[in-house]
Amino acid sequence: MHPILNIAIRAARKGGNAINYDFDNQNIFLKNKIEHFKKVEKTIFFSYKIMKNIILKTYPDHYICKINEKIKKNKEKKIQWIINPLNGIENFKNNLPHFCISIAVIINFRLEISVIYDPLKNELFTAVQGRGAQLNGYRIRCNNDHVQKNIIIAINKPFNSQQHITYYQKIFKNFALENIHFRCTGSKMLDFAYFSSGRLDGLFYFNLENTWDNYMAGILQVQESGGLIRNFFEENILLKKKSMLVGNSSCLKKVFKNI
Repeated sequence: MHPILNIAIRAARKGGNAINYDFDNQNIFLKNKIEHFKKVEKTIFFSYKIMKNIILKTYPDHYICKINEKIKKNKEKKIQWIINPLNGIENFKNNLPHFCISIAVIINFRLEISVIYDPLKNELFTAVQGRGAQLNGYRIRCNNDHVQKNIIIAINKPFNSQQHITYYQKIFKNFALENIHFRCTGSKMLDFAYFSSGRLDGLFYFNLENTWDNYMAGILQVQESGGLIRNFFEENILLKKKSMLVGNSSCLKKVFKNI
C-alpha cells in the first residue's frame, strides 16, 4: 500500500470519529439557530484540525490546503493535501445520516491519492493513480451495463440560479420520459464513491458553486473505477464550465440526448 495512503486513511478515520461523536450524541442539534450553526462549525474545524495534525506529524513538509482553497501552483509545494472534513453539511445539520470525509493528495501537480470515508457506515473508498479503486480493501468498478433500460443518476440542486429554473425543469422532464431516474442525496463525494462502486449509474452536476479542485477525491475514484468525466464547455452556454457529467459511455449518450 502507498505510504501516503496509509496516513490519509488514518487521518480520515480519526476525523470521522470526531464527526460521529457529535452526531451520535446529538450535540449539534440545538433549538437556537445561532448556537446550532456555531456548534456545526466547531465540529468541522475540530475534525479538520485532527486530520491536519496527523498528516503534518508524519509529513511536516507537505502543504495542506485550507477549506475551499484552490491548488497552489508553487514549485516548493510539491505535495498538497485537499481535505474536506465534512461533505454533506446540510444532511449533518438536519440529523440525516448521509455525509462523509474526503481527502485528495496532489503530488507534483498530479492527482495521485483519494480517500472518501463514510464514518457512520464505516465504508472506506480509496483510489491510487494507476492502481484502481477499492471499497474496504476490495476492488470496485463502475456499472458498465450497456443494455440497462433504467438509469439512476445523482444530481445537485441547481435552483440557486432562478433565472434558469424553467430550463432545468425541462431537463428533468426529459429524463423522466427516458426512464432516467435522479436522486439528490446532499453529499457529492458519496455520489462519486457510489458511482465508482456501481451503486449509481451516473452523476449530473450543473451550476456548480465551486471549481473542480473541490471534487478531486471523487474525480480520481471515478477514473480508477473505469468511469468517464465530461463537462460541457461551449456546447451549452448555461452549462459552460460549471457542469460535470459522469457515467459510462451508454449513460453519457443517453443523458446528452436529453439536455
